[in-house]
Amino acid sequence: MEIYCSQILAFSDLYGIELIEAGRRKRIGRYRMHADKARCLVAGLLLRFVLGDKVANICTNAYGKPYLPGETIEFNLSHSEDYVVIAVDDHPVGIDIEKVRKLPMAVAKRCCQEEELQWLSAQTDLSSAFYQLWTGKESIVKAVGCGLFLSPQSFSILPMEASSHRVADRDWYLHWYPFENYQLCTASVGNKPVNLRVLTKEELTM
Repeated sequence: MEIYCSQILAFSDLYGIELIEAGRRKRIGRYRMHADKARCLVAGLLLRFVLGDKVANICTNAYGKPYLPGETIEFNLSHSEDYVVIAVDDHPVGIDIEKVRKLPMAVAKRCCQEEELQWLSAQTDLSSAFYQLWTGKESIVKAVGCGLFLSPQSFSILPMEASSHRVADRDWYLHWYPFENYQLCTASVGNKPVNLRVLTKEELTM
């Protein structure tokens, strides 16, 4: 599995927008906030970097998950604040990145099972621990690809080690990567090494 990551700050002027497909350029034009425009642009540039001309063939399933019909390559995007990330594999994959903020306890109660809440309450850094739970669950939901039909509260990801978790009739392996003040997690069907690469503005627009 490969993970590619880039900051949005260098793209606040929409540098490189001419390199992405027309549909995404129109989507960028509909955003009002500059940060949202930059995130959408960087997502497009990451897809271009990974998929090349195949970007034009991207489709979405009934739940909105993007895929390439007839191809073995699988990919998944996520963004939070200053970063956009994409995971690429030859099997279903999910990725989630979240900036670590103060623990939103109301959200934790809605998305975690009782045993997970007990685990959370025993941790020293509650905020970091919550986002570890959240990104683990969200990456599985995104890998499965059925949107809101799979509730994060419907399954547990304990124990938190790199063991498999049976969800939606498949075994998913979770791997976390603390990244600055963000929490990043991937879900994949195989327990395989992961390469994380941070791409520069120049690399994304070459």
